Amino acid sequence: MENKKNFDRSLLRLLLLGLFCILRCGASEIQLKSPLTTIVTAQQSLSEEATSIDVLCHIPEDAPADLGMGAWMQDSDGIWFQSVRPGPCKGTVRYSFDCTPAAGWEASGHTAVWNSVQRTHMTAYGVFFFSSQASQALIHIEELLTDKEQSEETIPSYQITALTLPDKGQTGQRLVYRCLPDPMPVDVFDPDVFYLDLVFTTPDGKEERVPGFYRQPYSFVDRGDSETGLPQQQAFFEIRYRPRQPGLYSCVMEASWDAQEELLRLDMPSVAVAGEEWDEYIRVDTRDSRYFATGVNQERMYWPVGVNMNSAHDKLSIERYHTKKTVNRGLLNYHAFFERYAAAGVNAAEVWMSSWNFALEWSNQWPHQFGLGAYSSYHAERLDALLDDAAAHDMRILLNIDNHGKAQDSSEESEWRSNPLHQRNGGPLVSPYAVFSHPEALRHQENLRRYIIARYADHPAVLGWKLWSEVDLTQLGLSSIRGRRHSVSTIAGWHKKAAKRWHALDIYNHPVCTHFATTFKWAHPRVAGIDELDFTTLDAYHHWHRERNRTSSPTLFADLLYNSLFDRSRGAAQYDKPVMITEYGGNNGTFLTQRMLMEHESSAWAALVCGHGAAPMLWWFEWVDQHDYWKPYTAITAFIKNEDFRHAKGRSVGLKVQHQRKHWARCLLSPGCMWGYIQDHHWGASGDDILETTGANIRIGKKVREGAMTIEWWNANTGEIIGTESFTHVGGELTKNIPDFHKQIAFKLRRN
Repeated sequence: MENKKNFDRSLLRLLLLGLFCILRCGASEIQLKSPLTTIVTAQQSLSEEATSIDVLCHIPEDAPADLGMGAWMQDSDGIWFQSVRPGPCKGTVRYSFDCTPAAGWEASGHTAVWNSVQRTHMTAYGVFFFSSQASQALIHIEELLTDKEQSEETIPSYQITALTLPDKGQTGQRLVYRCLPDPMPVDVFDPDVFYLDLVFTTPDGKEERVPGFYRQPYSFVDRGDSETGLPQQQAFFEIRYRPRQPGLYSCVMEASWDAQEELLRLDMPSVAVAGEEWDEYIRVDTRDSRYFATGVNQERMYWPVGVNMNSAHDKLSIERYHTKKTVNRGLLNYHAFFERYAAAGVNAAEVWMSSWNFALEWSNQWPHQFGLGAYSSYHAERLDALLDDAAAHDMRILLNIDNHGKAQDSSEESEWRSNPLHQRNGGPLVSPYAVFSHPEALRHQENLRRYIIARYADHPAVLGWKLWSEVDLTQLGLSSIRGRRHSVSTIAGWHKKAAKRWHALDIYNHPVCTHFATTFKWAHPRVAGIDELDFTTLDAYHHWHRERNRTSSPTLFADLLYNSLFDRSRGAAQYDKPVMITEYGGNNGTFLTQRMLMEHESSAWAALVCGHGAAPMLWWFEWVDQHDYWKPYTAITAFIKNEDFRHAKGRSVGLKVQHQRKHWARCLLSPGCMWGYIQDHHWGASGDDILETTGANIRIGKKVREGAMTIEWWNANTGEIIGTESFTHVGGELTKNIPDFHKQIAFKLRRN
């Protein structure tokens, strides 16, 4: 309710501004519109070095007796602060409004507290006049400008104030430490200017270092047509830590201003943590590195079933699959999607930290952004809320840190001109090639990396860190991975060092990956094979429209998924890591619904029996949502419930179906268990509807050891068991009759 009141006050102020007399200070006379507030905007730009706003004006005798004056500043998002001098104002008036971070300006329309960050974000300024009486008096403004005072430098007394800390803890629950540094650093995001760490000693004697971060709380309100957010209350530095074992934790706080050689070290009170040992983070399984696992001893396999929910809405979906436009309501969109997808069995999604979504750092020409090295508190708070919402729906989020458009200038997807690293935006780079090599670019990447890990790494909803989407489509990727005009050494070296730093900073050891476009064929071994990258993510866009004109049969989408692992030159199975398809569904040339439906309905089944580490993530999440295409998720999640595919001897095996029509069949084989999948070849190649398959059988193997077995047949379209048979095999060849099915069928075969 309080957030709603703040929003209402802010909206009222914005509506009134439409009635206010908004003038530039070049006018010599300002006519009051009292009792409305009269706003005067300075023509000069507001520099970061300005320490005061100075005004000289002449107020006539017929001005209201209670006329008051104030100075104001606001940022590019319209966040307003003011300093008020109440009336009466008469005659010649000269005021100097201190606008330094220590001045304590008043918030208007929100409750954020004035500090060095707020001051740095201000982009416009001026003065305003107010009265309760009606008046159209003419005020002459002679000067309205800013000044920079020359003050003597003093040696500050470095200290940590307003410290709040937990008195006890629970395993798996976040411990939060908050404080205010004194003096407040001018740049709160650069660890060379100020850094804050907590060094914990765990009950088993291990040291874990956790970085702190600057946080400005926000409240978010649904306007109906969009999401809006307002800063609230005092900003502070925060440290987050999630203990995983019970016992007594001791910790020391370390702080440093301006790269001082001597650290400020403060012993914090020890914290007693109750509960059972806990570890619900997702990691690559140590016994079968093709899969993910979770739990204290990795006792549970985690097979992600999800969708690429890259943004809150997708305009490409309208153009290519005629979906309706989703109003961009930000977090509210994600919440609605999470509810529906989770109900269908989805347990994972990819979300992009793109310029239009959750990027913490981008050009200050964009809403809620402030340029290189100045992170967006608005988006940072939104990402906090998104992860909390995902956890509430038992979903994990693969966070995509950078998308290829940020470092590309040669296509419609290019965002290079808006990149804060670009010289035109005040950055150090003239070319996107240098994103992977310029020392200043690398320094800023390290600072942002530290901030992201400090703020989000403890959250169990984080599935992993994806460093780039479609890195081969960055400008350097196009010329090295794809064009071979440059050596791949630079981009490979960048990934090795970056992934190593992610692991060094992230005490929770979330897995790290990068991503390649179109198909597995662009996954360069010198990048995908880097040891520090824990898993491989690929596109699987099928250029089937080129194949329809050939005399030979088109390649199956299921074969594309198989080749993504086992192609002799570029198959990702060679890296002995989990493989995830995180984009698929159609391509950039042709968009046919029947083909999309086939890929959507069959992808998870084919990926499972090929040995992928996850179900493929469809790009077209709005298409699924608006057409209620949920069955593929409910079907596969029903099939894999309580299953565990991990085994050192597990492998993918092709099977032979005996029928007058051609079928594609494979199984995932482990000692004592087989998970199989069969699809009609014509349907898998075209998406065209076909007749039901009747009277078929499948050869399980030529030399199958004798013993008692049970086979379950599953309707792969609905996720329902359609038949169960227990039998005793006498040894040798094993062939089983297949129940009649339409398009696809799955089975489980186990020894009793």
